[in-house]
Amino acid sequence: MNTPNPASFEPRTMTLETYRANEFGVECRRCRRNATVDRYAMLRRFGPVTLDECARHIAAAKGCALAATYGAAKCSVQVVEVPVWFWAKLMHARLGSWRAFLSCRRRFAGLKSVDSCPEVVELDVLSLIAALGDDFPLERLPHRAKCPYCGTSHVDINWHVPEGPPAPATSNPLSAPVLQLRPGRAALGRQRFNVIES
Repeated sequence: MNTPNPASFEPRTMTLETYRANEFGVECRRCRRNATVDRYAMLRRFGPVTLDECARHIAAAKGCALAATYGAAKCSVQVVEVPVWFWAKLMHARLGSWRAFLSCRRRFAGLKSVDSCPEVVELDVLSLIAALGDDFPLERLPHRAKCPYCGTSHVDINWHVPEGPPAPATSNPLSAPVLQLRPGRAALGRQRFNVIES
């Protein structure tokens, strides 16, 4: 599962100011470390550097000698685009005209063999905002939704994202936390969303 418009994601040229998502991942296979970081916190800490430079700064701060020296042996730290549902809220879905589709996954819920409901239901984003609020995270939506036909809470939500993630409308870099680090791969293990690329 990829984020929309992967071709537009260029960590070597894209700066922390021009990157549109709130978070991005940093991983180094050589060091076996990874984390998801807040873009605004990194902008305050390192300035308007490129995403690649920011990743090297993070690796150097965590003790990577290759990232700190920039010698002949290059650091293998990489920037990973975080899927939109890890940072986006219903406000972003409304502003970007994203569409949500709910699928029943009842057959994976219990030990008995049962069929899932075959219908796919399109969710109205404005109704979701009216019920849950503009700031409700997309990541938590499957935990609040139920299949309208059988009532099971085992559902998947597929997002149709017509273009890249929109810039948050009311983002204030000064209101973001100073630094948020959390395991990137561990977060990917709990994903319950899919993105349908246009």
